[in-house]
Amino acid sequence: MEGTPKEPLAATAKAMADWGKFDTLSTNFRLLDVKKEGFRWELDGIAGFARADRDVIMRLAFDGSTYRIERFEIAGKYGVGGGQWGADK
Repeated sequence: MEGTPKEPLAATAKAMADWGKFDTLSTNFRLLDVKKEGFRWELDGIAGFARADRDVIMRLAFDGSTYRIERFEIAGKYGVGGGQWGADK
């Protein structure tokens, strides 16, 4: 499995710095699939920061030895004020 892309993660972290300290995460958890090779799940909800609350979606995968982020969106569908990556699989 490919690793998590570093460039969009760095850009998102920079954009998020203005929101202040991360405080809370309220999400729904959805298991997408389980296979012999591993599993995938998705979290969606609200991330709370000191100066802002933002919508967040994160899709995670585990291949039996390594976790990776397949999809990440924060601050809405189009990444306004945050960032996103990953295809909608």
